[in-house]
Amino acid sequence: MFKPVTFDEPVESLVRFVEETDPEERCSPFPVGDSSDALQAIRRCRHTGGRGAHIVIEAVGRSETIFQAIDIAHPRGNLVFFGLPAENNPIPFSYAKFLHKQLQMYAVVGAQGEDDLSSFQKALGCIARRQIDVTQMVSHRLALEDVDEALLLAHERDEDALKVTLTF
Repeated sequence: MFKPVTFDEPVESLVRFVEETDPEERCSPFPVGDSSDALQAIRRCRHTGGRGAHIVIEAVGRSETIFQAIDIAHPRGNLVFFGLPAENNPIPFSYAKFLHKQLQMYAVVGAQGEDDLSSFQKALGCIARRQIDVTQMVSHRLALEDVDEALLLAHERDEDALKVTLTF
């Protein structure tokens, strides 16, 4: 497990989850899309040595967060992108900044599309062995007959829904 964790999360319920889960291993959140504040927040975190995050995971797919990922990465850091953009338009970025920082960039899509589902199986194994505790992430448990409400909660993030599960 990688620790400490620095995060940038616009969903308040997820911020609370991270704060309650491991308050000693995190750095304060910062505003989405504002790379100057984000970089300053990252630099204030003792575990970055003032130079940026070693691993940046972008899970939103918006141009602002992609730019921010490049800005807050440590020189020779790793960028992992798995946020899906809303549209299939090109997203220009500062190639010079990317090149001078000697960043490595990875795109991750379709873990469920793997022939052997190895990533899914590995994650499931970690959960089954209780190496990853996901119980606190489940914010709503609804009966199968309430599937419409569950889908709406999950999609709209109403009532601070983190993860919504169906019971039957």
